[in-house]
Amino acid sequence: MTTHVEYWPVGQTVPVEHPLTADDISAHLAEDWLPSLALPVGSALLSWPAYLTQTIAISGMRQRLALRPELGRTDRQWKIMLSWMIGAAAAREVLRSEGYDWIAPLSAFYKHSGNAVDIASPHATFRQGTTTAEKDPKADVNLMPDYIASRRAPSGGHDELVLVEAKGTRDNLKSMISAKPAWRKQSKNAIVMVNGQPYPVSRNIVVAARVSPSGQTGRSRCIQIRAWNQARSDEGREQCFRSLTVDIAAAQLFGVCVNLGLERCAEAISLATADRRDRAGKSLLESYRRSTAQASEEADLEVQETLGAVREPGDRWAAGRRILDSGQHRMEVRLEPATVSAIRILGSPSSINRVSDQLIYAEAELNGWRDRTKGDLQSNVDGRAYSSSGLTLQFDRRP
Repeated sequence: MTTHVEYWPVGQTVPVEHPLTADDISAHLAEDWLPSLALPVGSALLSWPAYLTQTIAISGMRQRLALRPELGRTDRQWKIMLSWMIGAAAAREVLRSEGYDWIAPLSAFYKHSGNAVDIASPHATFRQGTTTAEKDPKADVNLMPDYIASRRAPSGGHDELVLVEAKGTRDNLKSMISAKPAWRKQSKNAIVMVNGQPYPVSRNIVVAARVSPSGQTGRSRCIQIRAWNQARSDEGREQCFRSLTVDIAAAQLFGVCVNLGLERCAEAISLATADRRDRAGKSLLESYRRSTAQASEEADLEVQETLGAVREPGDRWAAGRRILDSGQHRMEVRLEPATVSAIRILGSPSSINRVSDQLIYAEAELNGWRDRTKGDLQSNVDGRAYSSSGLTLQFDRRP
């Protein structure tokens, strides 16, 4: 059954009933960077939203997605995690509705974050490419935005880079005509650099999700989403945008690979991203190039053996399928051909221009796939959920 949330799109003061299910939240989390969790724990977390939410019937309205009343009795730390989970999913839902191609955590690009390997982590470490982000020295806030996203403009338009701040709040969003000043400041507190040069940000978006587990009525526990926008610049540089988009796509699909247990694909993307950075700086070592090529070959095998995908001519791949079973639930994930192809081209030792050209082709295929599945999003056909990067999730939950 499809559920809906009260949603105020960017620039609108009148809400619409927007389709969003618990499984849609899971699909968004499948693209996010989760903590360094073992695969069974991570896959169980992706299934968690269905156990945290319920359907509420409100007279004269479509079925609403709301939090379960028992969540109000949990302690503050769990409520903070719940707020993060729904806030992150809400931000990705808004960006998907706005048509952004690639979405990644801005933390993947922190200039001074370092890339030390966590030996306690079972996962690969993401190595930075040509894109970095740092705090604006003129800002009077410490926190930076949560997400960075890009989309290519139609012919004759300008490509767009957007920074997004995601917030979970207990407040009713109906009367919140503008975002809180602290949220707006945080959404703008970042300077994005490509090859060491500042890149203009087109928009700063704040997305708030009402997460009120302690609400006394079903209606007060219903999820709301509201977005606000501030336009800044519409002028980018084509070559830099190619590098920027490749890095954002790499960070997004790196997270997907980690969450689906595709460790060799994740490592190949990480090494290839650093490879492209060093090529741009003309500092690539031959030994490093060999390790990138070897990682790419191992990722090819993982795609064939784990996803069952077949390589096709022209660096294209067929669709893949991944099944994760934790005992309590079974999750089946289908990866579109464009998604598998993008994962592999981003993890190959190819030049940034060649990778960018392949991504443009993948974006066109994914846009067509999103158009074809739009009706399913409205009706929740067969309980499926779709992510913006070409994942179709279907859950089999056991009592």
